[in-house]
Amino acid sequence: SARVLIVSMSDICGMPSAVQDVAVSAPPGDPLGVSGLIFFNVEVDVAGTYTVCFWSGQSVGGLGEGDVESYATTLGTLTVSDTTATTTTTTTSAVLYSRRRATSHTSVELSVRGSQGTV
Repeated sequence: SARVLIVSMSDICGMPSAVQDVAVSAPPGDPLGVSGLIFFNVEVDVAGTYTVCFWSGQSVGGLGEGDVESYATTLGTLTVSDTTATTTTTTTSAVLYSRRRATSHTSVELSVRGSQGTV
């Protein structure tokens, strides 16, 4: 299954240093959807701007879900600020392709709850 990783804004997706930011207390799990992927119940505890990285669910070169180098596609930025809120963010800036399903994903949606801010 495809996955996303929320990293520090200063990190570059796919680099070994681009690990899940410590402010993410509930990381994205398995998505729902086929042409559009929806990730629910993501929690970010610290206000700030983050980068959202994508992995297609297909192992390449022996790298898989547990390897941050697999998350080399940048979906966009996620901004958390102000008071507690729940929101949904959708990105369509990148068209993602799943080799396993031989289909393109037209959007990725994160349902995010900010423990210390709105998203």
